[in-house]
Amino acid sequence: MALKIFDVIERDGLAENARKLGEWLKGELQRLANVYPTVLRSARGLGFMLGVELADKGTIPAFAASDKPASTQLADRLHEAGLLTIPSGNQVLRLLPPLNLARAQAEEGLTILERVVRGLA
Repeated sequence: MALKIFDVIERDGLAENARKLGEWLKGELQRLANVYPTVLRSARGLGFMLGVELADKGTIPAFAASDKPASTQLADRLHEAGLLTIPSGNQVLRLLPPLNLARAQAEEGLTILERVVRGLA
């Protein structure tokens, strides 16, 4: 069964898609971090295993009063907006899209992320 999965990944160019689109996504996430430094600190990752480090919770007024970590609060807001993400520790938001993610879907996710982050800045 595992060999069939590798066949599909190779046949459909999914590894190359993850590498190219992941590199573009990471650059766009870093751009957002540069535009909204009071909310996002930096982007990191490889392929589609991406993370965005958040600014300190105390510098995000909407998050400061809550006991929840900033990463959990941002993930909750993104879920409400229609973007699935997961917190990774207190200060990192993790993005793990599927290998067959299309550029248009990535752009839609970035639009949602930027809209939510802009509301927090």
